[in-house]
Amino acid sequence: MNMNKKKKTILLVVAILIITATAGGACYYFSSESYQVKKKLAGNQKLLDEYAKLQELEKQEAQSKNPDLARIFAIGLAWKGLGDMTKDQFFYQKSLTVYQQGIEYFKDKNVLLYWNAGKLAEYVNDYALAESYYRQSIKISPGYDDPYRNLADLYQFKIHKDLKDVIAVYNEGLEASGGSVNLFLEKCSYLRFSGQYQDALACYQTLSKNYPDNAGYKDEVKELENKLKE
Repeated sequence: MNMNKKKKTILLVVAILIITATAGGACYYFSSESYQVKKKLAGNQKLLDEYAKLQELEKQEAQSKNPDLARIFAIGLAWKGLGDMTKDQFFYQKSLTVYQQGIEYFKDKNVLLYWNAGKLAEYVNDYALAESYYRQSIKISPGYDDPYRNLADLYQFKIHKDLKDVIAVYNEGLEASGGSVNLFLEKCSYLRFSGQYQDALACYQTLSKNYPDNAGYKDEVKELENKLKE
């Protein structure tokens, strides 16, 4: 091979390497999270500004020696906010991942991580995962009524479990919380709208007896009594 052919061969190889490197860099950029997010938010400067703030929070978290709980919640909430404004599940999944990372580090030290992870799991339609997070939050803090309410709502509106399963959640929460009024009221309401008028009547009669000045409970009692007479 003469010198000119060698030079041409070397130049060709170099050109191929440059093209490959450039193409690889372009592929990486177009597949990167930043590009994907900016593409989804294109044309909305307000959302792009929110994403820029979110990136700064993530940068601070990445540079921190230990995870910061407040910042994790801020990042998770920011991703969820983008999801709420765009209705794009991509952002909800990002938020869920943030809370999952928080759970991995903090374990059972903060029940709010589990509550938020459960809600985000619902948003991405992973109901089995949502149920597991709500159950874990109940295990961590059995005296709080929120996880029972979340689980009961999940059973009613997403999984569509039987009435007995939903009532079992309310009863479990009422026992553990020492008789939460909010849980009891939600149980009464659920019985009423499920057509269980006799049980609902007994429920509202108890509320009316315990809170005699509440006209709303008295009205519910009258309405249910009339329904049972029909």
